Formats: sequence, C-alpha cells, structure tokens
Amino acid sequence: LVADGTVTSLLSAYMGEDIEVITTQQNRVVTPIPLKYLKLNRNDEAFFRKVELLGKLTRKCYAIAESILNPSLIGDRLFNLLIDEAGGMGEVLRNSASGSYREILDIPKASRFSAQRTYGVLLEKVPSILITEKFLIKNF
Repeated sequence: LVADGTVTSLLSAYMGEDIEVITTQQNRVVTPIPLKYLKLNRNDEAFFRKVELLGKLTRKCYAIAESILNPSLIGDRLFNLLIDEAGGMGEVLRNSASGSYREILDIPKASRFSAQRTYGVLLEKVPSILITEKFLIKNF
C-alpha cells in the first residue's frame, strides 16, 4: 500500500492477469465543502471520477478508486487524457505528466473487508488530484 507506482500494473503482476479499468461514474461537481489540499473552496467546480479495477479473466473487482480533480490546476490536454474513460490515470500520469509526484496522505487501519489509501498527485509541485483507492480483500 505504500508503493506509489501504477496500481493497474501492480495488480496485474500480483494477480497474474490483465486488469481492465471500468469507469462507473464521472462528472463535474460543485464542491459542498472546501478541499484545501486541492485549493478548492466551497461551491468551486471540481471533477469526480470513480473506477473499478477488474481482472479481465476472472472479472473480480480488485480495487475501487475515487478521484477528485481540480480542473483549473490541470492543462486542458492532460485533463482530457485523465478523464478518458478507456484508461487509468496512473498510465496517463506516467506517460504524459513528467515530474508528477504522488504523496501518500492517509492509510487507515484495514478492515476485514478492505484496505485503502488516499494520496495526492502533484503536477508541477502543485497538488491537483486527490485519489482514494480501496482494495477488496476477499479478492486477493
């Protein structure tokens, strides 16, 4: 959980199968509360994305990721790549956002059902994306 690599690749290697990123929800939202980490005030526009990471063979859901992006801190080209429903953000960041950095913010105690972590993605040293990944223990 403390690795900051591309989760899709890590899961694929560990599970021995390709992993498919399925977008279950994504839309522009108005922030109900301030998100200081992302420099968002109450009622600012943000972008929310939720995906499931499924094994292509087993169809098991290994993880669920929820992301909040501050579009005003991300260039148009990169933003459009990040919200493309066909792929994962990790691969886009690796290939199109040189100098991006992941900062682990929280790893709460795991339950018997899941383990999770929350981290921020810094683009040009500015926190621009907040991601929470939940790993479903029953499928490991």
